[in-house]
Parts: sequence; C-alpha cells; structure tokens
Amino acid sequence: MMIKKILYFIIVGICLFVFLLYMFGPFGGTNAIRHYVVDGLYSVKYLKEITKGDLTEGSRSISRLAGLIFWIALILPIILLPIWKMSFRHRFTTTVVCFCILITILIVPKIIILLNS
Repeated sequence: MMIKKILYFIIVGICLFVFLLYMFGPFGGTNAIRHYVVDGLYSVKYLKEITKGDLTEGSRSISRLAGLIFWIALILPIILLPIWKMSFRHRFTTTVVCFCILITILIVPKIIILLNS
C-alpha cells in the first residue's frame, strides 16, 4: 500500500510539474494549451513524417484529439488530488491510467516513425 501511495504522489508530481511548466514557463501559458487542443498536438512536419507525406484532414483530427486527451490526462490527476472522499484505490487507478495515456500519446508516434524508416 505504501508503494502505491509513493507511486501515486510521484505521478501527480510529474503531472503537476509539466502543467506548471506549460502555465508559467516559456511555452506560452494558456495559449499553449489552446494551441495544442485547436491546432493539434503534433506539428504538420511531424504528421508528414508519421503518415509518409500523406497528410489528410483525418490525421489532423487525430492530432487535435490527441492534444485534447493529453491535456485531460495531464490535468485529471491534479484535480483528483484534493478529493479525499474518493477512495484511494479509484484515485490511484485513474492516475495510473492517465499516466499510461500520456506516455502512449508521446511515444507511439516515435515508434511509428522508427518502424517506417
């Protein structure tokens, strides 16, 4: 149980650090969040690498969806932190799932590029 609590607070700390870095760092604050949701998480150049130059509206929509899911998965563990009435098991499971989603969104396109080359 103690290892789960330590892991939980490490993941929440990582999410909080990334969120604060985007809010107050050199990335642009709330405009950066809006940019990733409206324009997509991945740049046009990066999308062309993933799709081998065949950039369609569908790939842009997937990039926008990935941006929205990225920010939801980043902010949800931070929001759940002060909710003590929720059982720790549910908070822990939700936080681990959100962290896995974040890792997947960031790593899968890199794996696709490696496999395409």
